[in-house]
Amino acid sequence: MSRITVARGAPLLCELPDDSLVRAEDVARFIGCSARTVQRAGIPYVDITPRVRRYRVADVRQWIASKVKVA
Repeated sequence: MSRITVARGAPLLCELPDDSLVRAEDVARFIGCSARTVQRAGIPYVDITPRVRRYRVADVRQWIASKVKVA
């Protein structure tokens, strides 16, 4: 009988506290788009260094809430 190993990826945004910092790739996986789309979407971010950008979970949630359209 063979063994199957399941690697647990990064936690989902819904599991993280509001003040957590996440990568564009994590946000992209959560909302179902590319990391480049996240970078262009206008979501507020934190510059850690000139080449490292992180997104606060609270800002991502607020951005998503602002995109909800009422029919």
